[in-house]
Amino acid sequence: MAYGFDADRLLVWLAQSEPDADRSRSGALCRRHADSLAPPRGWTLDDRREPVPRLLPWTADFADDDLGGLLAADSPLLARAFRGALRRR
Repeated sequence: MAYGFDADRLLVWLAQSEPDADRSRSGALCRRHADSLAPPRGWTLDDRREPVPRLLPWTADFADDDLGGLLAADSPLLARAFRGALRRR
């Protein structure tokens, strides 16, 4: 993976490495570090590694995952989280 900075635009970009790219204008990262790259506060990350950008950075199908029942409306976890919420009004 290649990465670079555009300080004028407060932009960090990631892209697939090109064999004939000008290496003096970009750095190299392994996939693990590219996946965990976080731009400085106030900067934007432009991830150009895929032709169609994804809204979320992960690929796992989590739509049906309720974390083993922890997100059920009657779970002890949520009961503790919302305990007293109605009494405070």
